[in-house]
Amino acid sequence: MPNSGYRPSHVDLILRGVLVVNFALFVLTFIQSFSGIGPGSEPGLADRWWGKVRFDGWRADVVWVCASTPVVFVGGLRSAQTPGPRATTTILCRVWLVCFGFYLNYILVHMFG
Repeated sequence: MPNSGYRPSHVDLILRGVLVVNFALFVLTFIQSFSGIGPGSEPGLADRWWGKVRFDGWRADVVWVCASTPVVFVGGLRSAQTPGPRATTTILCRVWLVCFGFYLNYILVHMFG
């Protein structure tokens, strides 16, 4: 029987799900055929999928990343001292916060730059 201390909690599973989506969108943002950001004016796949879903002018994927990051921030405040699923999730949350800095800079530079 596996040690129950190494079983991810519901909070860890939710945070990991959010992180999977965020990291995927982060990587896809740098691919011009997805994001539509870069030389040329062709809309990317994200524009075709979510182009009509706008929140104050922002595409849904950008809003998702920005709105979910405070949840990830709270997850990153937890202790990562004891090895296990909680520590892994906490470290991934902290890595995401660094990635979010790059993401936000990239989006703002290309939107207003």
